[in-house]
Amino acid sequence: MSNIINGVILFKKILLIILLAVLLTFGGLFLFYRIIVNHPAGNSDENMSFEILTGQGTMEIANNLKQAKIIKSAWVFGYYSISHSMSLKPGIYYLKNNMKIPEIADQISQGNIQEYKITTIEGWRITEIADYLFKNGIINVKDKFIKAAEGKEGYLFPDTYRLAIDVTPEEIVQKMLDNYTQRTKDLNVTKEDLILASIVEREAKNDQQRNDIAGVFANRLKIDMKLESCPTVSFAKNTWSAPTAADLEMVDSPYNTYKYNGLPPGPICNPGLASIKAAQNPNQHNYYYFLNATNGDLIMSKNLDEHNVNKAKYLK
Repeated sequence: MSNIINGVILFKKILLIILLAVLLTFGGLFLFYRIIVNHPAGNSDENMSFEILTGQGTMEIANNLKQAKIIKSAWVFGYYSISHSMSLKPGIYYLKNNMKIPEIADQISQGNIQEYKITTIEGWRITEIADYLFKNGIINVKDKFIKAAEGKEGYLFPDTYRLAIDVTPEEIVQKMLDNYTQRTKDLNVTKEDLILASIVEREAKNDQQRNDIAGVFANRLKIDMKLESCPTVSFAKNTWSAPTAADLEMVDSPYNTYKYNGLPPGPICNPGLASIKAAQNPNQHNYYYFLNATNGDLIMSKNLDEHNVNKAKYLK
């Protein structure tokens, strides 16, 4: 009987020891958590630019903050954010490592960004850039940007930009113009180069096609042959939808290169550097027609008869 009693007492002692160990462990973790939460990683008052990308999860953000030395513990930041049901919003933030974790998490969850990061795409028109800026909340009225960019089609260089939170449409346009000047400063780009580049940009499906397509248009220009580029007609209609056969004849615009010889009066989009270089350095060949096959290949022809045969063969 005494053995049973002694066994029960021993079991209770072991259970008590385990319970105390658990309490001490959790108590220690809680104390560690409270210390880290309420103590900054450093004492610097200098702003550090920190970017959160769309789709990044809480722990990925937490690990990036730790790597940037903005916080001490990714685990503590992650637990704090998740336990407080915080949604960490993408954007560029100015953070300091003398900020406590609750301050950092609050700023990010409230979306208090200090900069916008945007990327404009090669081949966009001014109106498409305006749509993009409006949809991303960077401008409130599209017409203000369009007015600020009036006469600048082709010169709003497609690139990634970081913009101040209070940026104006005029400042965005100027930033893009300055970038165009900087990126093309050694190229001596003429207006004619830029117009041709904009057409190449809309016609080419990949970089390998650009110089060949530029060569086709260069050949046509040499003999005063109409360029017959569908994107120029689409531009005249303020769309990128493929023009109908009737459009090619009926759209009365100097941008309709099926109706008027030579280059249109201005660029039809904002081309990238590859298209600008292709316009300046077209491939030398004897082709005057081209089409993009259903598989994406560029098929060139020397005359209309050959072109019609290729259309029947490759556009199925």
